[in-house]
Amino acid sequence: MCREELTIKLNNINLEYRKFLQNYSQITQIPVEPPEFNTLLDEIATVEGVVYCLCPGSGGYDAIFLLTLNSSVSLEKPV
Repeated sequence: MCREELTIKLNNINLEYRKFLQNYSQITQIPVEPPEFNTLLDEIATVEGVVYCLCPGSGGYDAIFLLTLNSSVSLEKPV
């Protein structure tokens, strides 16, 4: 599998997992991915080089996790 195919596959897995977390958050009333972070993570996911992003843990207000292709990914653009 080439790098581009792997990136697309990881991105799709990330989207599916985030949708699951959003649904889980609504059903359980536990903000694993708080609504306030939805737009932020959606924007971060569009940054070139970011292949996976989410709120880890049992309440997403404390951290954001990013998986990038290299260490030179820049989030200088306001998100």
